Amino acid sequence: ITVTTFASFASLWLIPRLQDFQRQHPEVDIRVSAHDAIADPDDPEIDFALRYAHADQVPADAQPLFDEILTPVVSPGLKATLSRRWTAADLAGQTLLEEDDQRPSAEYLSWRHWLRLHAPAGLEPRGWIYLNFTYQQIQAALAGQGVALARVALVHETLARGELVEPFGATGRIASPFGYWLVRWQGRTPSPQLQAFEAWVLQQAAQTRSAIDSRR
Repeated sequence: ITVTTFASFASLWLIPRLQDFQRQHPEVDIRVSAHDAIADPDDPEIDFALRYAHADQVPADAQPLFDEILTPVVSPGLKATLSRRWTAADLAGQTLLEEDDQRPSAEYLSWRHWLRLHAPAGLEPRGWIYLNFTYQQIQAALAGQGVALARVALVHETLARGELVEPFGATGRIASPFGYWLVRWQGRTPSPQLQAFEAWVLQQAAQTRSAIDSRR
């Protein structure tokens, strides 16, 4: 089975879970093609796509996985530099880890968007670190290098383990009109192996939705 998705989704969500599918279906081989560019719809090698998109950008039969919720996250050590609960004004003394992305969806992933909604007018952080990929933001946050605006669906397990924390709690969360989808590739005959993988992805997505809701 070949599945295409974007690099950060593969790194933070799909790959950590694949051992579960392999344990259930040891006879099925998996190929993950991780590129931020959308795959050619005529590619004969692809079976599924896991996409981040607006609802009007995916086929009518695409299966929704989960919505996009964003939240500031920091390492426990960085959060402990303030002995009290953080406020948005405290970001003036922090480095913000920003995803350097020019796609339309990036508006909702940007710190500027979050600051407009939550911070005092005109607030500027101490500094910025611009990174190409979401997983790089998370790596930098884990290392205590700054505050990342994280996709909750991709970090909820890291939050549950206490490796990252939300300095503003649930009040710092914002929603995006974009979301995550399972797309069946054109012309594929639904073999038992493909049906098993699709059912597994949807089951894993249901667990992610439940985890996100439980942290609100």
